[in-house]
Amino acid sequence: MSWQVAKPINLHQLIEDAEALQHKSNIIRGMRIIINLVHTNQRSMQEMIFNSITDEALLINQSYRMVYRMALRLREKHRQANKMAVIDFVSIYEEYKLRFEKNLKQLPDMDTPDTILEFFLRTGDYALWQSMAIAEIEITAYLDYIIHVGMSAIADQKSALIKTVGLEEAERIEREALKEISAIKPKRAPTMADTVQDTLLSIRNFDAGISTGLADLDRITRLNRGCLYIIAGRPAMGKTAVALHLAQLDHGKKTLFISLEMPKEQLTKRLISSIGGIDHHLLTNGLQGATEQDFDKLGSAVDKVGKLNLQIFDDGSLSIDQLLNRCSQMRESTDISYLIPQYEALKPKVQHLIDEHGYTHENIRDGENRFIMKSIDESRGDLAHLKEHGYIKEQSDEVKAENAIKWDILHFTSLEREINRANREKIGLIIVDYLQLMTANKDFREQEIATISRGLKQLAKMMDCPVIALAQINRGVEGRPNKRPTLSDLRESGSIEQDADAVLMIYRDEVYNPDTSEKDIMEIGVTKNRHGEIGVAKVIFDKQKQRLKDTYFR
Repeated sequence: MSWQVAKPINLHQLIEDAEALQHKSNIIRGMRIIINLVHTNQRSMQEMIFNSITDEALLINQSYRMVYRMALRLREKHRQANKMAVIDFVSIYEEYKLRFEKNLKQLPDMDTPDTILEFFLRTGDYALWQSMAIAEIEITAYLDYIIHVGMSAIADQKSALIKTVGLEEAERIEREALKEISAIKPKRAPTMADTVQDTLLSIRNFDAGISTGLADLDRITRLNRGCLYIIAGRPAMGKTAVALHLAQLDHGKKTLFISLEMPKEQLTKRLISSIGGIDHHLLTNGLQGATEQDFDKLGSAVDKVGKLNLQIFDDGSLSIDQLLNRCSQMRESTDISYLIPQYEALKPKVQHLIDEHGYTHENIRDGENRFIMKSIDESRGDLAHLKEHGYIKEQSDEVKAENAIKWDILHFTSLEREINRANREKIGLIIVDYLQLMTANKDFREQEIATISRGLKQLAKMMDCPVIALAQINRGVEGRPNKRPTLSDLRESGSIEQDADAVLMIYRDEVYNPDTSEKDIMEIGVTKNRHGEIGVAKVIFDKQKQRLKDTYFR
């Protein structure tokens, strides 16, 4: 079936046309916003109104919109003249009168200047908001109601769009519309009380961080949100193997692997080798000499690698600014904060269906396929069609109630699916291989490395996830009797050491001592740990299969 091209939902038109917007209490609130704007003697009150009503279309009367526009124009004139005075109603009236004819085509229903002046004079004795706190409560209630009405209108519009453009396109339009309407209410700057409350919640909902999948390493450190981890070592020590081990972790979100050294095909071969337990040389030599068992392992490994929630970028010339921009765009594409209020509002209703009518969560999730789409189309669409053409005067209360239940289920499952999709697409771990190959627009190498390490720390905070960066260490370690690396061995180490929350040094004794008793043992030395202890973890490293595992599996 071919769907029509959908037009974006016009939110302002939805809000304006919605019958529920004419609710008396909200009309009064909208009028009081304008009354306080033109009659207050507090400039701070006017600024609060300007900052809260971010678009004149949020005012439900065209005359109010024109008054608001004139007040904004005067505010800009005051700013240009460095004038800090309150905008009085006489000035707004004069501006209104001056521009009435010019704006009449755009706002045909607005009142004449004389009517506006009469309104200003009549409301001059009205009681004004006595404090900023009361003003915030009133404006917030007004905007909350508009958001509620807009969301209801979007839900109704979606049911019609499903028929014309299909469910997927209707949901895309709905997402964009919900995001826009949720932005109506400006975000309040958090107070210290908010910060304390958030801190208490984080303590109560303790997050131990992402497990490394290695028990001995977890004993020292896990991967915490907002932290930068440096994994350093000499070439051929197994840094990339450690990075790919971490890339396989299932933490409920997507892992982003930035490879500036190896192409993604080579990395994928290593993943197949590690997950399937296949000798890496077989994959690099075209499977020459592979056994039937190897082919069985390959088939299973390919399936598992394909299901990893992992995305690899192998742009060898990526700069730190490009990485920050790319991740910022990915974060925006998975922002679902605008869906949460609707989801939370529908949750009790759906729970009621479960408790009172014997539904299960599986019934509800399966509902779209079984009856919801058909019922919505037939009962809502066909009855509306019959009503429109005069065959029936009104849907019965029983049918209305049934339709409302079905619509709530459809909407809930749609929201739940979108939230789950977005959560899976959210970045939960970022790995960069490796730091010194990244670029920054600086004249000196030390400045460049400092900019990169600072940018990676910024990335961890911005994405609220662990960022792991691989790094090379100086070859000076080769000339020492004890070749285990230390913090000072990091190339251009000053800024890296400062910005990192933890530094993990990779060392394998068999590289330097072929007769060592610790063959296949990799030491991961945590030489810096801002949020925990330092120490050494020992793991088994199977170089042929690019696989790491705990020593108790030896």
